[in-house]
Amino acid sequence: MKIETYNNIVLVESDSPQDIFQNSEAINDRLEKGAAVLIVNIGGTFSLPEDNVLRENIQEYFKNIDALTIGMKSDFSEVSFDGMTLFDIRTGNTAYSLGHDIKLSDEQLKKYEIMCGRKEAQRYKDFLEKKSDDLFATGLVKVMETESELKDSVTDYAQRLLKEKSPFQIKALISCFMYARTGDTELVMREESCQFYKLIKEKSEAGINGTE
Repeated sequence: MKIETYNNIVLVESDSPQDIFQNSEAINDRLEKGAAVLIVNIGGTFSLPEDNVLRENIQEYFKNIDALTIGMKSDFSEVSFDGMTLFDIRTGNTAYSLGHDIKLSDEQLKKYEIMCGRKEAQRYKDFLEKKSDDLFATGLVKVMETESELKDSVTDYAQRLLKEKSPFQIKALISCFMYARTGDTELVMREESCQFYKLIKEKSEAGINGTE
């Protein structure tokens, strides 16, 4: 597995979640040196293993990565749903659609709602019930609409997410995404409110101290 570091970004090339898990020590070592983003250039279907214990260990590892995680793949139709939703953000060259042949489980639907919002989750439910369309265009993948190579587009996107943010603000952003990984809507909303007030307090104190 190839691991590279660009400023505050760790870029990994990997074919499976198990590969990431088995190389977690090397990845964590790079992240602990100040990186705030982990980008994975996905190869293959990126499917989780069938072994339940290993599967749960991998999911737990991804939930606890102390960085913003971004999955990168030109076409996510080749990637398993459970594999792609291990990431906080998914980036590619094409949108991701679901057909009637792939029905999300209750757990997957809950995860979709956390990632894309209640309206999107309801749109998907309506799609399944009405069966008027062949495909449902999801909001799971952020399409990189540039002429640059995907790798360059995604690293530039990650840099823009962090641009002009203080270490405190970056930590708050990561914290919100980490809570989103739990799949608990109430917890996510509570953490977002908490981090918002912390940011307001930081801004206020910076203004008072003349450091803003």
